[in-house]
Parts: sequence; C-alpha cells; structure tokens
Amino acid sequence: MLKVADIEFIRHLYFREDWSIRKIAKELHHSRKTVRKALQNAGPWEYRLTLSTAIST
Repeated sequence: MLKVADIEFIRHLYFREDWSIRKIAKELHHSRKTVRKALQNAGPWEYRLTLSTAIST
C-alpha cells in the first residue's frame, strides 16, 4: 500500500520531471498498475476502518 508521500512523489516525477510510467515503476519498485492508480487519484484520500470480528466475551 502506498503512503501519501509516495503518491505525491510519483505524481511529481510524472508531471514535473516528465518521467514515464514505466521508468517510475522500475525505479521505485512498484508495478505499472500501481503507478497508474497513483496518477489517477489526486486525493483527498480516505481512511477505511476495518472492524475486527474476533471480539467475543
């Protein structure tokens, strides 16, 4: 899972430094699909809380 800082860095490399998706994926060790997702979603990001079902009394 990417952190917000990682997404911002990917967006910086793509939009400001004119790096290709393939080059970003290779240099940062992420898949091209992950890089594309980071470029599609500009934010704001949502936090999803998952509840544990193991709570028992």
